[in-house]
Amino acid sequence: MEALSDRQDTLAHCQLETSRKGLPTLTFQVSGSKRYVHSRYDPEQESLSLIESLQDVERYNHVLFYGFGLGYHVEAFAQRYPNHFFSVYEPRPEVLYRCLSAKSLKSFLPMDRIRHFLVETKPEDMERHLDLVMGTVQGEILLVTLPSYEHLFKESCSHFYQAFLGLIKNRRSQLHTNFAFEKRWTVNSMLNFGKVLQSPNILLEKADHFRGKPAVLVAAGPSLQEELEHLRHIKDHGLAYIFSVGSAINPLIRNGIYPDAACTYDPTVHNQKVFEELVRYGITSIPLIFGSSVGYETLIQYPGPMFHFLTSQDTVSPYLLKENGGRDIPVLNDAPSIAVVALQMLIRMQCRMIVLVGQNLAFRGTQAYAEGIPYYDGKQVTDEEKKKWISIEDVDGQTVFTSEGFNRMRLTMEQYISQTAIPVINTTVGGAKIRGTTFQRLRDVIAEQLTAKVVENDWWVSSGDSIYNKEYAEQQLRRLERDYDALERIFDELDQQMAKIHRVIGMGNVSRLDRLFVRWDQIIHRLTSNDFFRIVINPMNRVHTKLLKQSLEAIKYEKGVITRAEKIMAEYKRLLDSCKQDYRELKSILNQMREELTDLFAAVSANA
Repeated sequence: MEALSDRQDTLAHCQLETSRKGLPTLTFQVSGSKRYVHSRYDPEQESLSLIESLQDVERYNHVLFYGFGLGYHVEAFAQRYPNHFFSVYEPRPEVLYRCLSAKSLKSFLPMDRIRHFLVETKPEDMERHLDLVMGTVQGEILLVTLPSYEHLFKESCSHFYQAFLGLIKNRRSQLHTNFAFEKRWTVNSMLNFGKVLQSPNILLEKADHFRGKPAVLVAAGPSLQEELEHLRHIKDHGLAYIFSVGSAINPLIRNGIYPDAACTYDPTVHNQKVFEELVRYGITSIPLIFGSSVGYETLIQYPGPMFHFLTSQDTVSPYLLKENGGRDIPVLNDAPSIAVVALQMLIRMQCRMIVLVGQNLAFRGTQAYAEGIPYYDGKQVTDEEKKKWISIEDVDGQTVFTSEGFNRMRLTMEQYISQTAIPVINTTVGGAKIRGTTFQRLRDVIAEQLTAKVVENDWWVSSGDSIYNKEYAEQQLRRLERDYDALERIFDELDQQMAKIHRVIGMGNVSRLDRLFVRWDQIIHRLTSNDFFRIVINPMNRVHTKLLKQSLEAIKYEKGVITRAEKIMAEYKRLLDSCKQDYRELKSILNQMREELTDLFAAVSANA
């Protein structure tokens, strides 16, 4: 604010006036005319009407005010809802400067109920400030905008709304994804580790093979059917490496087109269905490139050669692995679809160009997937699903409909494309426009750019020598087993300490609580420093952990030591109960890992 006081040109268009009721109001000069931020007659009554118009306030956990002005509406809210916490976002620092020159915030606002007071001083502040609010506030957030800002700063308001709604959707999606998969990611990573240790890392051992070569990334969108003969031509003449993603493998093999590799990463138990036909036909010539946290069932019966990459959701493999030559082991970020993960992989391997096929990311009529996929054939889109469709631009500039899920895939794909200089060509007829790509028909790409044989049919043949240090893996596994055994005592100590705290809470003995919480924090530190908890159990409880952090942030504003202590213990109990349940169930999985790796190490020693 001191820096702003020196910028009289910035402050000149924002001035204080006295309203007819004798209260200060605020004006802005816009295009040569004076506009009021608050009523020129009675700003208090105007703000009271705004707050009275809000609906269902009680169902929201937090309120975010966009536009503070002179704070009349925030003051009215604080008086009407004395138990609600709120945050303030002021996009115009000159407004806050004028406000503070007229009155002190402490004189009319309950400072103990303001979670964040955020001021935007540069455009990049917005994303950082919103991330802060979303990261520290639990539950639903009500956005209340000062009405005058919607007219005075229309573009800024629109930008803020879009960012806010986008973050709300992303938070819900991420929470849903984490809740659905947090257990599976870790369990899969443990049960897949033997396959990871025995298979080549595609990014470390085969990247040189694909560097400078064209790659075709085939997804299972409705337009795939139209491109099968073009893909057959590419395959027959070895014009580019064909990578299928997810369910696209089925229409390809049904039409006798075997991709150069199939990519998979879905952590669910249902992922194995993608390859049921391939397994039934006994096809052994298609290499599988799998993410280390993929559904473990997928790998059990896969008949062909396998390669792997580590995923960001796998916390186990990075702990157990060390590359023999000391190289860092790359990790691919989790994403809304395997196509986005495979795109990352091809970018990392520095392919010459990437051609997208069947990447509709939108509906064709009511069709979401290509024909020839057993578990999608005949599936109809319901009227309820249609109500949630979003209209976006397609590759020809026309309107096409998509879902929130498909749209997230598109936006994430665009992020990775924007970060690479590798040309990405989208050949998907009728598909969603993907920013950063060039749309071109696949037949034209073949005629103009895929003109020479580049594919080596036996590219997947490996030397058989693992790049990973198996002695190190054995040593790290022993550390995990040791720390697993140590957890039982730590959980017992936490139970005992929690019981002591509850007894003291019941007695209302505030003076003893401080000493008990010091000891509690010491045991919690031992828990979070334990490798098995840190690497295995905590990632399986990421939703509970995030909710705990948000709850503790809110609890510190509660009045009364006893009340705070009760709520803290209740939040910790929810997390610890879940952790202890996982601890018990993981014993058999840890034993299975030990048995498989012991046999593997013994086999390696016997063949040495």
